[in-house]
Amino acid sequence: MGEPDAYKIDEEFYFDIVYLLVEGYLYKLPKRTLIDNSETFRDMFSVPQSDAVPAEGSSKDLPIRLDQIERVDFVPFLKILFPLRQAHGLRRASEWISVLKLASLWMCDGVREEAIAVLKEHYAKDHIRSLEISMKFDVKEWMLSSLGSLAIREEPIEAADAEVVGIECALRICKLREKGMTDMIRGTTFSSFQRRPFDYSTTIKSIFPECA
Repeated sequence: MGEPDAYKIDEEFYFDIVYLLVEGYLYKLPKRTLIDNSETFRDMFSVPQSDAVPAEGSSKDLPIRLDQIERVDFVPFLKILFPLRQAHGLRRASEWISVLKLASLWMCDGVREEAIAVLKEHYAKDHIRSLEISMKFDVKEWMLSSLGSLAIREEPIEAADAEVVGIECALRICKLREKGMTDMIRGTTFSSFQRRPFDYSTTIKSIFPECA
């Protein structure tokens, strides 16, 4: 056996560890995974550290404190970032919303895209809920498709919808439906028994410029 200082290091499987603290719970994680998946953590760990002072996150006595993060969001996010088994075990939409929330906050593009894909499928028929999520996390393509579906929904926009997306947004949806109907009548032959194909995208972007 050689001396420890003479050992070679396998760069792929020799992990630097970082300690994080969330709501009083300590987490000990491979730093490389955070760096590879998050622009926020990548920037954080690229800041030069003084050798004279222990770096924050270098030990359990000096963890990086994530004071604005809730554990209910953090744990589902870790299950995606660090799958312990072949299946990550996330079943509830609320867990995937937590994943999307932190992936958006920490600029984890790959994780964010995965969460969006799962939530799109889960809320495929709930256009109000999908609109709420897409607006909250700036998913423009999903926002546009949700508004398009709401524009032609047979049921009117109701108080329960406003509770989800807010009064101001609900009023804009009503305006979209009214303007879309007017534009449709002007531009096509409209039958009360069958709606003709109509492209709502221009009308949507005029009322919801955040979709552009």
